[in-house]
Amino acid sequence: MVIARFICAALLVLASAFCLSRARALAAPELAPQSNSSSAEKFLIAGTLLHKDGLPAPRKTVFFFFMQDGVAYAKLGLQAGVIKVVSPSGKSDIKGRFTIEVDPALIKEWRAISTAFTIGFLDENRQPLPLTRNGVPITVNFDDQGKSKKVDLGEITVDLK
Repeated sequence: MVIARFICAALLVLASAFCLSRARALAAPELAPQSNSSSAEKFLIAGTLLHKDGLPAPRKTVFFFFMQDGVAYAKLGLQAGVIKVVSPSGKSDIKGRFTIEVDPALIKEWRAISTAFTIGFLDENRQPLPLTRNGVPITVNFDDQGKSKKVDLGEITVDLK
């Protein structure tokens, strides 16, 4: 019992230190247990990633983030004892097309923090890096009435190395 408490306390200290050093990757509030909702009930974010030369950018993982004061934040979670980014994501296909499925419960939770949403990549330090158009982060707007469950962002030019 004493050892278990010590381990929990040590994990809490490590997690706190990690979160402080990764302030931009702010953990969103915990969600209620996931429902068995189908794709039809989820919000869909779609787009096409293109390189500057107009060719598709295949096999790139695009994440869904919330924004606050111009800074993107990801949802963190514990997977197999490791803190990881667990924000919804999608991978671009051979033609650069991607789709991200977002549970409405997540949007509702994040709206308690912010009403601005974006998409982007994780940089080499696993920090959120929003995609931009003309230097401005791409924003994702959802229909509050739930009439439109799909947001198509069109073509997005990315500068990938």
